[in-house]
Amino acid sequence: MTSRTPESHDAATDAATDAPVEAPVDAALDDLVDAVQQAYPSLWFACHVEHRTRGEPHPTGLTDREATILAHIASDGTAPAPLAAHLGMAKSSLSAHIARLEQLGYLRSDATDVDARRRLLVLTPEGRAARRSASPLHADRIAGVLAQLDEADRAQAVQGLALLARAAQQFMTQARMSAAGEAR
Repeated sequence: MTSRTPESHDAATDAATDAPVEAPVDAALDDLVDAVQQAYPSLWFACHVEHRTRGEPHPTGLTDREATILAHIASDGTAPAPLAAHLGMAKSSLSAHIARLEQLGYLRSDATDVDARRRLLVLTPEGRAARRSASPLHADRIAGVLAQLDEADRAQAVQGLALLARAAQQFMTQARMSAAGEAR
């Protein structure tokens, strides 16, 4: 069993800033930046489904806010307080949404290994299915794209995307810490 701590993964905390962020200028990265900017739209357009209009229900019956909450729960869990901060929600409002998502069977709130009073939100299998259904990236289209690759390339592509996601989280953590330092 993996150890669960509030620090085990907290994507919400990692991305909790809207401050303008600039990477250090590095001429060696220019070609790589261009490659990412060129590749990303191809993946997005191949896998993206039409947006629903505001207020139109998700196929899962979730509200937009509930779907957003599910989208922000990391595979190894997410702590509620940083999630509320990232989503710009009052903790009490998030608690109400969490209660409904738990009632629907989409989330569970586990005590951390470090402190039983601290909670970690974890998706249930039903919650993962609901998140998948509510995603703007269509699962069948993603599967179709991945099916174009052999098994080794699939693993490499997903691993590369995971590396970029982790780097994005680290980048946003640094930006958040920098913004917090400037606010003082």
